[in-house]
Amino acid sequence: MNEKQQFGLAAAAFVAGVAWGSFRHRRNGHAGALALLQGCEWFIAYGGAAVLITWLRDALDPDGEEGPDALVDERVTRIRRVVTEQSTED
Repeated sequence: MNEKQQFGLAAAAFVAGVAWGSFRHRRNGHAGALALLQGCEWFIAYGGAAVLITWLRDALDPDGEEGPDALVDERVTRIRRVVTEQSTED
């Protein structure tokens, strides 16, 4: 999925999150703020923040810095630990 598609999905998730937050907190006095917070959470969860950071990084350094001081573009999306058991029978 390219960045434009990812951003579109995240924007749709933001709108859906605001709608869901408005429905969920409709009786709360802070319904608007809670709905916006829900939308932001869904936007971030669907990768919208990562796309925005990539676009900002490209805007600040369009040529792409090369050399030993160049930033490595890595994102940790999930961490998985695999544990295996080994029996030691004599």
